[in-house]
Amino acid sequence: MTEPAADPPIRLIGRKMGQALFDSAMDWKRVFGGNINHTSVALAVWLANTEYSLKDPALLRGSRHDGLTFDQLKPIIASHVATASDFDDETARRYLTHLIETGLLIRSDEGYALSPAFMGSADYGRLIDLSTRRVLDLFSYLNQFEAVRVHLRSLSSEYDISVIDNLDLRLTENRYIVHLHFMRLISKFSIERYFVLDDSKLLAMIGFGLFVENVRVCTADPVMALQYGAYEPPLPASLKTPVSMRRLAIALDTPQETIRRNVLQLEQSGFIVNTGKGYLVPGENLMLYETMVSQSAAIARLGADITHALADLDAMI
Repeated sequence: MTEPAADPPIRLIGRKMGQALFDSAMDWKRVFGGNINHTSVALAVWLANTEYSLKDPALLRGSRHDGLTFDQLKPIIASHVATASDFDDETARRYLTHLIETGLLIRSDEGYALSPAFMGSADYGRLIDLSTRRVLDLFSYLNQFEAVRVHLRSLSSEYDISVIDNLDLRLTENRYIVHLHFMRLISKFSIERYFVLDDSKLLAMIGFGLFVENVRVCTADPVMALQYGAYEPPLPASLKTPVSMRRLAIALDTPQETIRRNVLQLEQSGFIVNTGKGYLVPGENLMLYETMVSQSAAIARLGADITHALADLDAMI
């Protein structure tokens, strides 16, 4: 494994980004039928339908708050959905069929797209709002640490989101643009890519959710977060919060029996340990150095991209 050359706060950034990814996955999962596999496919379709608009400032300006119209979507074919969501073609088609049957997607000769009914629903607007809140929370949190700001600027000289006035208002006014950029971030750091257990997205989500809940208290405490923010030293087990199966079931909005079955599998694999008070992911073994470096670079790029998008919109006024 590559060893770090310095001690930037990459573990702090990684924990907060991990929390943002997990909480966003739960936002999406609740809308798309409580199934993480359906959620992965829906994300792939939505992003493919709309990502092209990020290269068209005039189109973005007209859709910056409420989003593209149905006629502006670019359909995606099934094989591309499979590639984007890490499923084989047959599995992806099965999930696409389910999403069509539930009214969330439609299929045409050109491919798959969000349905007009879904685009007109409260859930559609709610997900866009939630993306904006997650991004605002992410950068408001990171911006309080000078060491984080310095590190992110060292990764991208265009990272200026920390100096944008009225950041809350600016992101809210341009919530759909923020949502598109955040979807891109989520798609590049899908939960199961943090570590390899098997091909189960659910198992990966449960393991990742346990890790996030273990360190959530540390993340919420700025002093502790910064103290254990660099690659070394990692957060001691004594400062982590053990999580019971019941609490994990609530956090993941998943039946407790499903949680129990998967937790036992994680424990048998040595990925988690039972402390008697709950379960822990020991040693922050999700937080590999290369992963944290990639996370920091992605956050710097996200901040730079949003900064650029807002500047482009200002120039058009």
